Amino acid sequence: MDLWKRFVIIGLLLSVWAVPAFGWELSLKGETEWRYRFWQRTGDTDIFGQMNSSIVNLGINHLRTYPTPGGSNNRVAPGFGVLAGENCYGAEMTATDMKMGLYPTFKLNPAISISAGVNLTSLGIWSDGQPYYNPIVGVAGGGGGTVAVSQRGWVNSLYVPIGDPQVATNVPNTFVTMQWLKIGMTTPILDFSIGYKQTKFGIGLWKHECMSPSTSFGVTAKCGPFLIEFAPYFSRNLSDWRVVTQRNEGAASQQRQMDRRNYFLAYAGGFVYNNGPLQLAFYSDSYREPSAPRVNGRGLALTIGNPSQDVLRYRLAFAAKYNNGRFFFNGEVDHFNRWRSGRGSQSGAPGVVGTVNAGADDASWLYGTEFGALAGPSKFTFSYARATGDDPSTRKTNEDQMIAETIATGCFLKPWGYLMYYLYGTGDGFNAAGEGNPTNFHHAGARLDYAVAANLNFFSVYSRAWRDQPNAYTLGGDYAVGARPWTNADQLAALRPAVPDSARDIGWEVNVGADWKILENCTWSTTIAWWKPGNWWAYAYPNTAAIYTANGGAVINLAAAPGSAQALAAMTGLNRDINPLLAVETKLLFNF
Repeated sequence: MDLWKRFVIIGLLLSVWAVPAFGWELSLKGETEWRYRFWQRTGDTDIFGQMNSSIVNLGINHLRTYPTPGGSNNRVAPGFGVLAGENCYGAEMTATDMKMGLYPTFKLNPAISISAGVNLTSLGIWSDGQPYYNPIVGVAGGGGGTVAVSQRGWVNSLYVPIGDPQVATNVPNTFVTMQWLKIGMTTPILDFSIGYKQTKFGIGLWKHECMSPSTSFGVTAKCGPFLIEFAPYFSRNLSDWRVVTQRNEGAASQQRQMDRRNYFLAYAGGFVYNNGPLQLAFYSDSYREPSAPRVNGRGLALTIGNPSQDVLRYRLAFAAKYNNGRFFFNGEVDHFNRWRSGRGSQSGAPGVVGTVNAGADDASWLYGTEFGALAGPSKFTFSYARATGDDPSTRKTNEDQMIAETIATGCFLKPWGYLMYYLYGTGDGFNAAGEGNPTNFHHAGARLDYAVAANLNFFSVYSRAWRDQPNAYTLGGDYAVGARPWTNADQLAALRPAVPDSARDIGWEVNVGADWKILENCTWSTTIAWWKPGNWWAYAYPNTAAIYTANGGAVINLAAAPGSAQALAAMTGLNRDINPLLAVETKLLFNF
């Protein structure tokens, strides 16, 4: 009898303890996407010159959009992006992949909730199935040539390639990764949030919900038609994980602990006004960063230079939306600035290399608009966007383009140009997932959506793009495999010419496709893209095919000097007509 009493007492205690747990609410959403992609060139004249079957055929393999440790905004460089492919590779490429995401929400009580995004995806699987490729050396250019490329082969596109072999028996192809995590607290006066958040501002030119989330503590207040937001960032310094002081192990981690844990040095905030069909929003984001490490008193072997300058980055943004059911207008204007001063700073005249400018003002702009009308089952949309470029005549030490702030997100641009924007990034910008995030360009486009039925929509798109500052790029690229920025050093040394101002045309593209909701929670989408590259590519990219031909298909010198025979070959056929590229993407999306 005593034993039964004990069981009864234990059961009652467990039931009382479990009552709060049963009060929680759990909701789970998710999605699974299967995707097939195919792209090819339609003729023998490629971005990298004239192909032939006997000596050179770089093929479509010149699209290498893997990330680098340099951050999420990658400009043209020899380590990623659009590069000349391996010789005799082929004129087409296919890829089949899949991703899955889970989005749970725990509601602890009416005022507190925890939400997250979990991806069952790849984290570093390249096209040959090697998640952890040699981080130092990779083959480039074909013919046996090699080049040091940091973390070459890493792909973080949140897709698991189907059919790729494992790198080892103990390394699975699927990794569980946290996409975002947020705790929300609601009070009668203010709402609070802590953790990784995904945000969108305006039409998504600068901030889009599909981008990597940021970590911050946020406060939101509602007052009638106004919404006020404020978010001090926990940390914005040393986001580059390559830096030894960023790591949490070893003696160098002490420097980060003592000198770089400057929380609340970055702030973001905004005002939103909603009134019927009209919405107005103002947003500001700024943070200060030390430009050089300081000695932390622990005897670390750190570089000692002039006293660190105060470097302030700030962004001001304004957005407006209007939709009355028949006509709509969405606009966004983003202003970026980088200012520095302090002890050790000195003024530098335009064109002077190696000085630190007191009060240097590296201002740049990113703005765009979408407007149109709805008529029955049809929707007409017109779009324009501009990211200011890098004018060498106004340079001092830092170039706007190389600061990499004025990028347009691939999430905004993908519906306007699958090849020209999303895959090729207009040739000069990619995010950490290898998706195009261009800068220094103008975009203009028109789109027609027609709903044949409630579950079937057809669309067609025409877009055109041109460079804002063509002379921000080196004529003939890097004389080997890709594009190259034209810097102050080039201007002073007069060794490398710039792309002429007349070579502005990035190209035009036509997309057609359909979105078909086959079943409940199952949508089939297909996009067919036809892109005609413009003359900018012929001037800003090397004629690698001519180099191979001159060498009889032999190794390309990846460090060719200006004036060399290879450099001269790279600058042949500058006004060559490039054949169009064709791409098809089809995918099945399951929501649950």
